[in-house]
Amino acid sequence: MLATLVYGLLIFTEKANDEREVAIRGFADRVSCLVGMMFLVMIIAMDFFTLGKVYPEIIIVLVLMVISKSVAHYYASKNF
Repeated sequence: MLATLVYGLLIFTEKANDEREVAIRGFADRVSCLVGMMFLVMIIAMDFFTLGKVYPEIIIVLVLMVISKSVAHYYASKNF
């Protein structure tokens, strides 16, 4: 948890030098978000088909990912 916090702080304090770096960071962000969501959906499907139930924590994490991505997109479009 501490390593994730430190990594997140490093990412937020990092500044892009040119448009190419901004594009690369945007692409990396989209890919990581989609991969995370894809794995969460796969876990939800696997739990449903093997256990017959889905843990609500997994769905909450997926919904929070979608909401945070939407809020960040809205904030960036209004403030940048």
